Amino acid sequence: ASLFGCQFFDKLIGVSVPEPRFLPLDATSNLLLLQSDLYTCKEGVLTRNPAWTNPLNPVIDLGPEFQKGGDFQSRFKSIPSIVGLDSLTVRGNVWFGANITFKGQVAITAKPGLRLEIPDGVVIENKVVANSAMDF
Repeated sequence: ASLFGCQFFDKLIGVSVPEPRFLPLDATSNLLLLQSDLYTCKEGVLTRNPAWTNPLNPVIDLGPEFQKGGDFQSRFKSIPSIVGLDSLTVRGNVWFGANITFKGQVAITAKPGLRLEIPDGVVIENKVVANSAMDF
């Protein structure tokens, strides 16, 4: 059995890409990483922000509301700054304003049936947001 229709191509070659130079785009959590200030892309070269000293990327876990590309894009006015982020978990009907910064460990959960809007310009650091009336 062939993989991915390889039988349709002649003279195939494989390219091994070292992990630090490769970021799979198999989930919207990785799309968030790529679109954030953690990475820049110049002339086709993906470069990690030198301010990020951890060899591993932050752990980002977005709920099912973010899994489709269009849903993901519509829920962010702008992609948050994540250079200081260790982990982010988002669950429920959450919408993000512009110029938001995440730092440390952040968990955001909208109560079932409610829409939770994160306002423009907030910094959320080491915080669990689990209600609709937030105090930033």
